[in-house]
Amino acid sequence: MSSIPGDVINYSIKVGSKTLDTKYPIHSIIIDKQINKIPYARVVLYDGDIQTQTFSIANAKIFSIGDKLSIQAGYGDSLEQIFEGVIAKLAIQSNGLVPSTLTVTCRDAAYKTTISPKTIHFEKSKDSDLFKKILGAYSGLKSKFETTGIIHENISQHEISDWDFLNIRAEANGQVIVVNDGEISIKKPKTTGKGAFSYTYGVDFVDFEVEIDSKDQWAGATAVSWDSGKQNIISAKADEPGEQSMGDVSYKKLTSATQQDSISISHGGILDNSEIKTLATSVLNRRRIAKIRGSVTIPGNAALRSDQLITITKGASHFSGDAYVSGVHHILSSGAWQTTLTLGLDTKRYIHQYTDIGSLPAAGMMPPVHGLQIGIVKKITEDPQKNNRIFVHLPLVQEKPKEGIWCRLASFYANQKSGAFFIPELEDEVVVGFVNDDIRHPIIIGSLYSQKHMPPKTIDDKNLFKSFVSREQLELTFHDDKDGPEIIIKTPKGGLIQISDKKKSIEILDQNSNKIILGKDGIDITSSKSINLNAGSNITIKSGKDVVINGAQNVNLKSMNINAQASMKAVLSGNASTEVKSSMATIVKGTTVLIN
Repeated sequence: MSSIPGDVINYSIKVGSKTLDTKYPIHSIIIDKQINKIPYARVVLYDGDIQTQTFSIANAKIFSIGDKLSIQAGYGDSLEQIFEGVIAKLAIQSNGLVPSTLTVTCRDAAYKTTISPKTIHFEKSKDSDLFKKILGAYSGLKSKFETTGIIHENISQHEISDWDFLNIRAEANGQVIVVNDGEISIKKPKTTGKGAFSYTYGVDFVDFEVEIDSKDQWAGATAVSWDSGKQNIISAKADEPGEQSMGDVSYKKLTSATQQDSISISHGGILDNSEIKTLATSVLNRRRIAKIRGSVTIPGNAALRSDQLITITKGASHFSGDAYVSGVHHILSSGAWQTTLTLGLDTKRYIHQYTDIGSLPAAGMMPPVHGLQIGIVKKITEDPQKNNRIFVHLPLVQEKPKEGIWCRLASFYANQKSGAFFIPELEDEVVVGFVNDDIRHPIIIGSLYSQKHMPPKTIDDKNLFKSFVSREQLELTFHDDKDGPEIIIKTPKGGLIQISDKKKSIEILDQNSNKIILGKDGIDITSSKSINLNAGSNITIKSGKDVVINGAQNVNLKSMNINAQASMKAVLSGNASTEVKSSMATIVKGTTVLIN
């Protein structure tokens, strides 16, 4: 419908349960309701007499911070509510040239969600579950939202207000947030259907500023992420939102004019296909809604809302059709009432529109040090805090080589009296990071090789060796040869333990030519001198076949008792002589005893 109201403009302001007396002079009333923003109202009243130094309205305490305030507007006796909220701010302004004013700033009750940053962790939750939990904590707020599909294993709201977190997560799901008089709606933007109201160019518009810009459009959008299971990139193409009826220039024509390609949105984490597809579609749809942007001003209309369509007729062909309304702005002043509608969406994503989202680096206590720094180890002892820290010089931060900072040392395993104990050497080049970007809290996260500090092994394409070599060349090496991997432990003077699948053996060598080899043919023990076997109890030697003891000179057996027993035959012989004797009795027994 198209109409220019001809009746008398009327309005009413209610503070708490009382209607504001019309005797109080009002300069202007402004109401603003935009998508993804907290609605506000600003009532400006003439108040203050310089000569008498009195403020009749302010001192009457008609307006108090925290009081509920509502505004109705309309024509004649037909009034409709256009704002409801709470008084959040009071201000007096006077410059001596114009009458002083009292400005009453009100915000929708939803502004409570913007005040303080919070840290909350959620598990196994959909975004719509988060919305319900977050908004459910606020009394007096109504909410409704569309159910989302993706279940997050873990998701955290970290040092960010509920409002910012809701907007970021809603945007990731292709949704917008519409706030109206204490009710928060989270939903897909309404971009199809017929306009709720129709306005004609040359008849209804007080002001008309609308533009179409080819640079705002992409041919399409694709999002990519990493699949850790398959070790490859996954991608998902955005669903095309479809052509809107506003204007006669298609998206394709705009993108071809600038030779725009599809854009790719990268997320380095591990997202599933449905989540990256939702992201790509959300970003592309925002661009599509931004095809035509601007504002139009019409006579005041209390029924207009954000997230609806209006129909524009008789305009230029580029700017006629059903336009998306993302904001409604009312101004009542000097007996006039105008409503300005914001058309389209800003191409900037929510997090790009503000500079204060999230926590400050270093909590705002220090200038942040972003990223990593190169350091040179100068001390590994004498930590004044006795916290096992390493003193490191940061060449790009500290001018003098003796300057430095004490850094904690990261380890892949650190526990009470156990863990990995690898301390860097003096003059080693290390990488230093800073907790919360605060240079006062450094951590050594690794060491670096360079032309000056060469690795103990040569890097080649085969990459067969993984090795640890200490300063004094004590070595533990893993030889990853597919034909036979090996583990080698070496000392600089020849000590060796080698466990080899290729040789199917274990070898132990020392610097004295002593050797033990466990191989497919058995166990060989070789010594350049003596082999001594000592046991506190028994020594047992067993063999499935023969046991051979061979001494080049003598074989000596000595004990309190020596028992030699054969299950069949026992032979004791000597090539030159054989002697059997005892200092006491010598007994020879047998069924038959043959001597000589």
